[in-house]
Amino acid sequence: MIVIDFILEAYVENLTQNYYDHRPILLRGVGFVPAKRVRPFRFQAAWLTHKDFPDVVYKASDKGEHIVPASLEHVRLDATTFNKEVFGDIHKRKSTLAE
Repeated sequence: MIVIDFILEAYVENLTQNYYDHRPILLRGVGFVPAKRVRPFRFQAAWLTHKDFPDVVYKASDKGEHIVPASLEHVRLDATTFNKEVFGDIHKRKSTLAE
């Protein structure tokens, strides 16, 4: 069961039988650990303002050997790396520009 993977300690309570011919159960957990959120890729228009970003796209698309899905996957991976290593946090950049 998927829920069990995220609960450190758990126990089950059998609840009282109501109108149906079965007894509902209640799973109680202690120490819930939320799953790591996987965010979808989002293109940032601000990347276009950086002078090196077009090179990132051209080089990444060449890795896909002219197969569109493979090229897009390489662009996604390289753009994500570019964002972390070169471009940086857009919110920090905006706050420094505002000052």
